Amino acid sequence: MKLTIFQRLVLGYLSIFLLVVALSTYTIYQLYRLNNLTHLILHVDNVAINDVNKIRDSLLSQIRYENKYLLTRDESFYKQFQIAKQDFVRYLSGLSYDSNSDQGALIGRIKELHSEYLSLFEKEVQYLNEGKNLSEISYKEEKQEHINGVIDVLKELNTYTQSNIDGKMMTLEATGKRAAEMSLIMTITTLLVGVFISLVITKSINKPLSLLKDRTKKIAQSGVFDGYLDLSSPPEVNELASSFNFMCAKLKKLDQMKVDFLSHVSHDLRTPLTSIREGTNLLLEGVGGDVTDKQKRLLTIIGEESNRLIHSVNSLLDLSKIEAGIMPADFERINVAPLINQVIFETEPLMEGKNIQITGKVSGTLPEVNINRERILHVLRNLLGNAIKFTPEGGKIWVSADPANHEVTVSVADTGPGIPEEKLFSIFDKFHQVSTKDQKKREGTGLGLCIAKNIINAHGGKIWAKSKIGQGSTFTFTLPV
Repeated sequence: MKLTIFQRLVLGYLSIFLLVVALSTYTIYQLYRLNNLTHLILHVDNVAINDVNKIRDSLLSQIRYENKYLLTRDESFYKQFQIAKQDFVRYLSGLSYDSNSDQGALIGRIKELHSEYLSLFEKEVQYLNEGKNLSEISYKEEKQEHINGVIDVLKELNTYTQSNIDGKMMTLEATGKRAAEMSLIMTITTLLVGVFISLVITKSINKPLSLLKDRTKKIAQSGVFDGYLDLSSPPEVNELASSFNFMCAKLKKLDQMKVDFLSHVSHDLRTPLTSIREGTNLLLEGVGGDVTDKQKRLLTIIGEESNRLIHSVNSLLDLSKIEAGIMPADFERINVAPLINQVIFETEPLMEGKNIQITGKVSGTLPEVNINRERILHVLRNLLGNAIKFTPEGGKIWVSADPANHEVTVSVADTGPGIPEEKLFSIFDKFHQVSTKDQKKREGTGLGLCIAKNIINAHGGKIWAKSKIGQGSTFTFTLPV
């Protein structure tokens, strides 16, 4: 049983998702470890070092105020000594170590030495308070010995704490390095697996679609709908291939119907329509006898309608030939400026009838282009004819041609009602006609712009339109140099 595209994508995404989850879990675990170590260093060890420094500073303050008090017997110095002693006790109590650990033993030793130092100092204070001469008794050397002992233990405590920090920093470095290596390995593995899965899934979908695309392109180029696609692919693509085969069979039948229809039009409609037109012209000329004014009006209408039908038939035949790739091979390198001037000259009577002002701006340095003269004239007549048709009386039309980027650009602009933006692309479709709220559809086959587009494409150029409602339209096409 073949897996559907959805099932293949789900399995592929699920595999990648599991790899990403594993990578994320490992990364989060390592980050948690790094965060714990960092927290211990910043909020325990560094705080302990700062407290040790504060303990040492408060001890030195006690020594300083003690000496000043013993020399001057100024009570303010004794009060400052008491404040420094309280700071010493507070900072020492703030050190959070296990009493059974080495740090706990060191703190206990500090407390013992400091207590002995305070005891000696209090004895000196009591001796002074009794009015005795301090020179008769002195504990200076013993106090200094206890003080030195406290300072040495503080250094040892500081060294011990710094050693802990160094150890944790080494652990941080090792953990970070290991996490980076594992993350890199897992990331590369995830990427490789993801790319492999994507390639497998893409190939299983893209290969049959490429065959389908190539077959479609071949049909578009040749117009031959023969052939049968048998693809080994997911069920959805198999269904698409089956629909494609069914479509080709239907299109082959429709193509034959179109050929038969056009053959009927060309042989069964064109000849009688031409006969009707010519017969009408003969009657208008009085060949069959005198014609009244009312009869002339009716015959004129018949002639005009015959011409319109003949034009429609010719447009259908032209489009059929172009779509079948039957483009005249007699291309020549000429300048399009004379063609533009010729079409402007041909349409002057129509413009004069509607009092339309036309402005031609053709560059004097247009390069020659490789074109079929009659086909490009057909395009120019169509664009200028549409501009005249949709431009109200007293309006303006601009025709310009300029060289740009190894091509010639020709534009026809008017002051007509404009085209809705959403219809600027569909106007080049067969049988498409545009109408606005203020304007009904104009008479026509809806094939002119479609034929123009096919002619320009056959020349290797492009054609497009720009327009805004109430501000007119501009049709532009390019021809490669």
